[in-house]
Amino acid sequence: MSGAIDKYEKLVTSEHNQRPKFMAYLDALVQPSADQTQVTTQIPINYDVDIAGGVQEDVDGLWVGISRQFPGSATPLTDSQYRLVLKAKIGANNWDGTRPEVTKIWNTIFGPLGYTVLVQDPCDMTMIVAFYGPVLADPTLIALLQSEYIDVRPAGVGITYLKEASANRPFFGFDINTTYVAGFDTGYFGATIV
Repeated sequence: MSGAIDKYEKLVTSEHNQRPKFMAYLDALVQPSADQTQVTTQIPINYDVDIAGGVQEDVDGLWVGISRQFPGSATPLTDSQYRLVLKAKIGANNWDGTRPEVTKIWNTIFGPLGYTVLVQDPCDMTMIVAFYGPVLADPTLIALLQSEYIDVRPAGVGITYLKEASANRPFFGFDINTTYVAGFDTGYFGATIV
């Protein structure tokens, strides 16, 4: 017997649980419902952006409106690469337009890869997105940023991506001294990606 219906079989009284025909009838009656319940409880897990893969991830992409096929490439994105694109699109679709929220979205996308993302608004219709952490060297990831396939920003606003020249060194900035940004003798200028 399936483990899914054991709990129902245990409810049958001793008068009937010794009768094979009754138990077979009960199994035939209860098993489809138990199977349906099991499938239904798996749906949210199978289509969760953080867990989904393959066909389920493609369905997530259809739902949010972005394809696994990277423009200009013959090979589709891998599950992990496509997951970044999906998170970016979902974040952009739900973004409230504020700088703190866009910083949160960028960190949701790139945090699992070991990056802390800093977002600066120079107030000139551009924004700067800086990646602090390991050196950003993955060519596919850089291509996704350059082609704006991963794109979370207001319409009409230019974007510049900065990466560190070497891992885990703070970016240069005036009047600030944190783990991510530091002044003279400590901070480094980031290398432009786009």
